Amino acid sequence: MKAAAASPNHPHRESTIVVYRRAVARVIAHLTANLGEDHTLNDMADVAMLSAFHFNRIFREITGVSPVRYLYALRIAEAKRLILTTRLKVIDICYAVGYNSLGSFNNRFVSLVGYSPRRIRALASRVDPVELRRLIELRAGPGGLLRRDPCSIWGKIEAPAEFSGVSMMALFPGPSSNAFPIACVLSEHGCYALPPVAQAGNFYVMAVGFTWHEQMADFLLQPDCLRTKMLPICISPSGLSSPIDFHLEPSQPVDAPIPPSLAFQLVEQFVGLPEEPPEDDIGPSQFFTGQGIVAANAVPAI
Repeated sequence: MKAAAASPNHPHRESTIVVYRRAVARVIAHLTANLGEDHTLNDMADVAMLSAFHFNRIFREITGVSPVRYLYALRIAEAKRLILTTRLKVIDICYAVGYNSLGSFNNRFVSLVGYSPRRIRALASRVDPVELRRLIELRAGPGGLLRRDPCSIWGKIEAPAEFSGVSMMALFPGPSSNAFPIACVLSEHGCYALPPVAQAGNFYVMAVGFTWHEQMADFLLQPDCLRTKMLPICISPSGLSSPIDFHLEPSQPVDAPIPPSLAFQLVEQFVGLPEEPPEDDIGPSQFFTGQGIVAANAVPAI
C-alpha cells in the first residue's frame, strides 16, 4: 500500500478541482492574514464565492478537515510562532490570534500542542538543537528492517535525496489536523515498525520529516517540514497484512497544518522539557523509538 501526498480522488472534473483548490487557497490566505478577526462559515464562503453548504463540503474534500478546525490550527500555529520567536506576553498573543479569553486560549493551546505556552517558550532557549540531533541519531537502530514482529504497522518512509532530518510515522484516532497522536514511531534508516496498538479499529496515519535546524525555535516551527496527507487505515487484532510506504513531500498551500504536538513530543522524549506545575500534566500516550516505549504527554483530540 502506498501513501503518497497526491490529492485524494474527488468526484469532480479536473478543471473543476483546480477552481475549487484556488477558492480554498484564497480562503486560507485570507484567514492567515486576518487571524485576529472573527470568521463565520458564511464569511469564508463569501471569500470562496460559493454557498456556505457547498464551500464546507469542498473545503473538507480538499483539506481533509472542516473550515473551523482549519482555522483553529492556523491560530495555534501562529501562536506557536509568536511564542517561540518574540517576547510578547501570552495574553497579547492570545488576542493577536483571535481569542478573547486567555483561559480559552490556554486550554485550546494545551489541548492541541500538549504543553503550555510558557513551557515551550522555555524550551527554545534551553535545548541545544545540535545535542538533540546527536541523541536522535544515536537512538536509531540497524537499517534494512522491513518488518519487526510483533507490530501493527510497518513499511518505509522515503524522502527526497536532499532531505536532512528525522522522519516519523504517527497514528491518529481521526483525520483532524487538531488531533493528538495515539502513538508515534521514528524511522530507522528509512524503515519503521509500530508495535501493536492497544485496540484494533479504524485509524489515520501520516508521516512527517523534520528538518535539522541550527536554532531550536526553527526546529520546533519546521517551516520546511516534509509530510504526507492523513491516510485512513483499519488495523485488525493481528495488525496489517502488508506494509504502508510513505513518500514525503513539501506542504502544499491547501494542506491542513501538521498536528502541532509532533515536534514537541519528539523533543520531550530525547532531552525533556522544562518543568511545569502539576496542573499542566495531561496524561500519557505512547512514543516508540525502536528502543522501547517512552511516555509522551497526550490529550484526546478536540
